[in-house]
Amino acid sequence: MSHVSGSNRRPGPAGFPFALAWAIVLAAAVPLAAQPGSGVGRLLHETMGFSAGDLRGLDRGSAVIRSLDTPVRQELAHVGVVHLDAPPDEFVDLFRDIERFERGPGIPRIGRFGSPPRGADLRGLTLPAEDVADLPRCRAGDCPLKLSAEALTRFRTDVDWSSADAGGQANELAREMVLDLVRAYQAEGNAALGAYVDDDDPLPVAEQFRALLASRDPLPAAVPELLRYLDDYPRRLPGGADEFFYWTVVDFGLKPTIRVNHVVIHPLAERPATGVAYAIAIKQLYASHYFHTTLELRFLLDRVDPAGRAASTLISVTRSRNDGMTGFRGLFLRPIIRRRSRDAVRGYLEHVRRQVERRAPAAGPAPAAGDPSPEGRAAPTRDRSRQGPRGARGGVRGQDIIGAERRGVVRGRARTVSGARTGRSWNDMANDDKNAIDDVIEGLSAEQLQRNQQVYADVVAKYYGDPDFKAQMDADPTAVLRAEGLEIPEGAAVRLLFNTEKLLHIVLPAPSAD
Repeated sequence: MSHVSGSNRRPGPAGFPFALAWAIVLAAAVPLAAQPGSGVGRLLHETMGFSAGDLRGLDRGSAVIRSLDTPVRQELAHVGVVHLDAPPDEFVDLFRDIERFERGPGIPRIGRFGSPPRGADLRGLTLPAEDVADLPRCRAGDCPLKLSAEALTRFRTDVDWSSADAGGQANELAREMVLDLVRAYQAEGNAALGAYVDDDDPLPVAEQFRALLASRDPLPAAVPELLRYLDDYPRRLPGGADEFFYWTVVDFGLKPTIRVNHVVIHPLAERPATGVAYAIAIKQLYASHYFHTTLELRFLLDRVDPAGRAASTLISVTRSRNDGMTGFRGLFLRPIIRRRSRDAVRGYLEHVRRQVERRAPAAGPAPAAGDPSPEGRAAPTRDRSRQGPRGARGGVRGQDIIGAERRGVVRGRARTVSGARTGRSWNDMANDDKNAIDDVIEGLSAEQLQRNQQVYADVVAKYYGDPDFKAQMDADPTAVLRAEGLEIPEGAAVRLLFNTEKLLHIVLPAPSAD
């Protein structure tokens, strides 16, 4: 059988123990109605780790995000929360119409598979022009796209690259491979996800996904049957659950990426006691760039709004494994990628809130939608009300520094700093890595990347606008900055210094050992 990621029939570890590892932890989840005076706020604060300031922002209508610890550098994890003014059942009804629900910037094409999947379900799918240009040169261990060895061979042999219609042939083959992938996965489960050979070491997708299942995140409710099903698919669909599959072309400022997802909607029988109505799993089956694997777990909680109307709270826990975050360059890229993924989660949750408020999106041509996993979601518009006052404590707003970098004010000097020893800019170094996120590192020195100015902007705003956050920062800035998404090496400490009109602090890199 031929499909995008190839069939990988090698026997792997038994599925059940991987799901069970997470399920054991989930069994200790704190139910909403189990404590005196409890509610969504208590769950978020005591179980999920959100601060009092976060909860105030949530009540003001904002989406709030926390980054989670990960066992390996190539993994990212975030938990995000947003209040919705629709009850859980109404949200689920809207979400099932995925093509309409996901309407928004960032996804030019989206389609839902029928049951059974058919070729017509993919009629809107075409390869990005850059991928068509790259495919003739692809070889195992050296390909910009994530493909199996079998898929690479088929693109090399089944497409006449000298033909004027080579692009059309490649698109037809790509649609056939995606359809084969979904059909094979529905028959064989995770074994059909195969292994990517775009880099030197083949990457078995099922192994990467099972590593995500083994995480021990605190969740709002125990969902062992759902997790077991994701690992042991297609066996043992949880009672009352339904599922569907869909594809998207995600364009969020980097390389347009084709993604294929499996969605499981699981109503929870314990709802009357816990207040947690649904768990929704979104499992990535394939991504043509960047993402090895992704799992998002969404929980819909019953809530009553201040006016006494039925409403809900959406909690999203997302883990993904990605390119570009290991090795020497990963030391500098990972904080930026982590920050961008946080912003993507926030932007998507705010998109969800707007969709629910809209209730009945206007009909139109082929929908443009936002991807349900964090790394593909539309980048949010920066909320300037959350950014600190200019000149607070004599300092400069973080967003002014970011703006200067984006406009190129800092760019020329940054290249000089980064290229001083090697004679090469960070952008030149990025070109060596076929999956580099060029626009993240172009013109930025290692020092700038490590500091991650976007984190700085949000921290400054919260420091001067949230007394609880300020007290936490003053007491333990290292722990707070780690929680905000800034990567700080183990054993390192952070000291707060304040610029004034007459005193400025400049951070220099440590002297070279040679």
